[in-house]
Amino acid sequence: MTASLSVVTGATGHLGTALVRMLCDAGPHVRYIARPGSASRGLADTGAQRSESELHDVERLAEAMSGASVVYHAAGLISLVASDRDQLHRVNVEGTQTVLTAAVRAGVPRFVHVGSVEAFPLAGGRSPITEDHGVDPTHTILEYGRTKALGILHVLSAPTDETEVVVCCPSGLIGPPDYRGSEAGRVIVDFLNRRLPAYVNGGFDFVDVRDAAAGLIAASRRGRAGSIYLLAGSYVSIPQMMELLEQESGVPKPRVCLPVGLALPVAPVAEAIARLRGRRPWFTRGSLRIVSLGVQLDSSRARDELGYTTRPIRETIADAVAWYRDHDLTVAAG
Repeated sequence: MTASLSVVTGATGHLGTALVRMLCDAGPHVRYIARPGSASRGLADTGAQRSESELHDVERLAEAMSGASVVYHAAGLISLVASDRDQLHRVNVEGTQTVLTAAVRAGVPRFVHVGSVEAFPLAGGRSPITEDHGVDPTHTILEYGRTKALGILHVLSAPTDETEVVVCCPSGLIGPPDYRGSEAGRVIVDFLNRRLPAYVNGGFDFVDVRDAAAGLIAASRRGRAGSIYLLAGSYVSIPQMMELLEQESGVPKPRVCLPVGLALPVAPVAEAIARLRGRRPWFTRGSLRIVSLGVQLDSSRARDELGYTTRPIRETIADAVAWYRDHDLTVAAG
């Protein structure tokens, strides 16, 4: 009997890389889809087969998915900047529609879609957030969250013939491997290099990217068709994160901790300076609002139905510090 084939989109991203590596550890039949000519750092040693296609080429995508027992759609654009509205919609909404169409055309029996906790109404004052709150594109904070909500609603409502759809919504991803530099990873690297001038006093739920990847695999096997699963970790305040980074790295944390209320007026200036320098801003008005909410998340459904588990945040931070140093992404020494 031929072993089942797993296909992954977005494999060069933070979660996608962790997922492909985990799938390859379990068996050799893994294929990932990448943009033509794009780098695949972190995947060369996995043995996974590479197939090239643009995200909106349904014919090429369907060909790459031929023979797959499951497709993991992890491709997506993450941006905290409102000016990326058009690109966010093209990738997270239109791209998702095309990828699902290709999976259905290829006769893939299982489609695991990666959403985001930001697709939920986080500012509704209801905590902890569970899947029963539902995704809502009219009550998201960032444009990113709105487009992820629209993508989720599409895959759950589109006619899919024999293709079963399961949606997983991770919280803030953190930890290794992180070859392309995630949002959280960039902050950690800047911390290690003593380039982080200050931090704010908010917080968010963070999940180890390896635990999220394991959750996706569990969802492909045990998730109920048509269901959404929150893949959260643990709520960590930004000051707690700074303390953990200091303890695990030996690098002193920044001396300045800004209340979110004081940082908000500065955010437009920080965004403008980042654009001029060709960098992503450390924070935006939207991200500050999110970390100010103190939102708690409940992953009981994933734990009960998928066997989903997470590791302590300290372990994730320790592994991240070691990984960034081992991969020469920081020059700081403890």
